Amino acid sequence: MYPGRGSAAHLAVTYVPLRLDDGRIDGFVGIAQDITLHRLEQVRLLELSQCDPLTGLLNRAGFEARLAQELQDGGAPTLGLLYVDLDRFKPVNDRHGHAVGDQVLQAFAARLVRLVRPSDAVARLGGDEFALLLPGVRVLADAQAVADKVLAAAHAPFEIGALALQIGASVGVALGADPGAGGRDLLSRADALLYQAKAQGRGRQAAGH
Repeated sequence: MYPGRGSAAHLAVTYVPLRLDDGRIDGFVGIAQDITLHRLEQVRLLELSQCDPLTGLLNRAGFEARLAQELQDGGAPTLGLLYVDLDRFKPVNDRHGHAVGDQVLQAFAARLVRLVRPSDAVARLGGDEFALLLPGVRVLADAQAVADKVLAAAHAPFEIGALALQIGASVGVALGADPGAGGRDLLSRADALLYQAKAQGRGRQAAGH
């Protein structure tokens, strides 16, 4: 770090050999170039590419990157995944417009962030579909307890201006990933369980290993 700077600097260093008349190397000259701003811009662009602009959550690409990292770190057996789909959200858009619908999505995203641990990941996969990645889950019941909190958060009224909107959610809960199958297998299982929950009447969860 440079004195007085609040963050680490990134330097690109090139070494040029000094040669004598007979061709022998007599030393090197180091040329350092500060690439801190370039590196920070790279990080910013990566974050933007993995972030949902409406809610500030991870997008599908960011979620899949985080899922892949958890699998790479050996967390597959205790990795929980909640696939969430809002119920009765389309009528909100149809009746009140997309601006109100967007505010509902933002409010729900904020509720999800408040109910998870710092080590968990929350994403909006698209439309009114969300996902929560829960590392270090030992038993299915622990992931189901989080799903119950998600259901409660979705069923609580959303106050948008003068409106008090009531929607809900269905959740598919899957635990334990197959390292050989990759993250998409875990996501597919949670997705299938989500549709099972919807088939059973919505507003509930379906869980499995």
